[in-house]
Amino acid sequence: MNSCAKLFILIAIAGVCVILYLATLEGHFTADLNCGKRPERPSTMMPSDYDDNGGGRFVGGTPIDPSIWPWQVSIMHRPTAADPFQHHCGGVIISQDWILTAAICVHAPQHRHSSNLVVKAGTTDANHNDANTQELQIERIVRHKRFNPITLRYNIALLKLKPSLVFNTFVDGICIPDDSNVEEHHYSICHITGYAGPNANTSILQEAEVKEIGNPRCNMPTWQNYKVARDMFCMPHPSGMGGPDGCEMNLGGPVSCFMPAKNRYYVYGVRVYTKDCGVPRQPNIYLRHS
Repeated sequence: MNSCAKLFILIAIAGVCVILYLATLEGHFTADLNCGKRPERPSTMMPSDYDDNGGGRFVGGTPIDPSIWPWQVSIMHRPTAADPFQHHCGGVIISQDWILTAAICVHAPQHRHSSNLVVKAGTTDANHNDANTQELQIERIVRHKRFNPITLRYNIALLKLKPSLVFNTFVDGICIPDDSNVEEHHYSICHITGYAGPNANTSILQEAEVKEIGNPRCNMPTWQNYKVARDMFCMPHPSGMGGPDGCEMNLGGPVSCFMPAKNRYYVYGVRVYTKDCGVPRQPNIYLRHS
């Protein structure tokens, strides 16, 4: 598939072709032959390495090795040049040069300056580096020009990295859906992934299997009360009664869905809204990318 076809990743419904065009001009989107692959092996983390009682800001998650989800990144922020970087939002690698995330993550005045942001990839712990960690600066922040922080419409942004990521076992790109993939094939399973934040008891990368909730149900007054637009969807569990949940420090993080016909993972959406962790009938809201 050529770069023009990739323009439809965040297609039509979300109306984000404008910012995707900027990235497409770079010509560096992940090649179909390499994207969306991950090793099928169990976590190398021990249960004692993480907190699963809600304090970790990722309720119901399981800790995992970064090679299991090599496209997950941490967007780190520091208030001033004298402060250390801390986990701020999630993001997903769509090429060696570009990170896809939520516009809300780079909307506030203190988060608009690329000098106070870095992207960390290939790490188990957002607060610590190891031999596989790649930490890169951000050259450019591209927010959707129609982003509305009240309604959360067009809640999408791209981060241009400098230098480029080096793809390997621990750092790689997810596949980008297009019309033909979505119409001809179906996803079999979806996961959310993310780190904790500076106020949590852990900063370990975690995962959770999730299922989509229909928008009519999610928009009920006792649920999300009509916050969910047509280009959005809710996660995680159809019952709405608990279940795994990514919280506010994981805004911008991906929903990664497996397509058996292609034997690879695609980005189905990014997290754009969350109110509280693990609250019944208050699931996260995601911007749909397929």
